[in-house]
Amino acid sequence: MTIRLAKKGEARLLTALSLRSKAGWGYSPDFMRACEKELTVHEEALASVYVKELTDEVVGFYSLQRLSVDRVELTGLFVEPQRLRQGFGTGLLQDALRRARGAGYRSMII
Repeated sequence: MTIRLAKKGEARLLTALSLRSKAGWGYSPDFMRACEKELTVHEEALASVYVKELTDEVVGFYSLQRLSVDRVELTGLFVEPQRLRQGFGTGLLQDALRRARGAGYRSMII
């Protein structure tokens, strides 16, 4: 299992994953349409997106946004619906915390 920085060209794949992940919690189609813009991953944001792979399959990702010198925000954490309850979300969160600490952040907004 690998967590790596998102690659150029993965924005569409990650957007689709975020939409599936959110929809997996039973939200209505109207609500999902309302969330589409917020759940869209843009190519220019990939430098702060970390992807979890399992045997070359993307199973989840998270993104971080710097708020200040010592604060960062976890702006998204998504796992494929069929991969829920398998520890992938926990692994992504732990990796986000580790990277934030390593970058010198003292607090993370979730």
